[in-house]
Amino acid sequence: MDGQNKLKSNKMNKINNTYLISLFFIFFFGACKDPKNEDIIGVWKTDNNALFQFYKDKTFKVSNIPESILFSIDSDNKFYTGSGVWDLKYYENNWEIELNFSKYYCPLYIEKGFYNKKFLWQLYFYDGAQDTKYYFYRVNP
Repeated sequence: MDGQNKLKSNKMNKINNTYLISLFFIFFFGACKDPKNEDIIGVWKTDNNALFQFYKDKTFKVSNIPESILFSIDSDNKFYTGSGVWDLKYYENNWEIELNFSKYYCPLYIEKGFYNKKFLWQLYFYDGAQDTKYYFYRVNP
């Protein structure tokens, strides 16, 4: 390798190393950010059109969510539509949105993850019996 090519190679290595270090810091510090109420407020949907609308006054509306997912009950594929109040809490090393309906309480978990090639907040219900997550993705704030 001649001197000019070696110089170009060294410059490319420095650029690549700088790029990788920058990506590491963006990922690490972005992943460590705690959620805030402002991160929750807005419309969230699933791939099968279940919907949450979270409001600034800490109320919410929900529509078309399978009752079995929402309340962990066997409900013959019934869907729930209703409203209640929410609060963001840190509980047992996890962030969760405490959902209070008139008759029920259930946790909706929040985590950072990749969706549509972006690192975003995601909401989900966890089904321990099936070891699956039922995800909601933000439509708009």
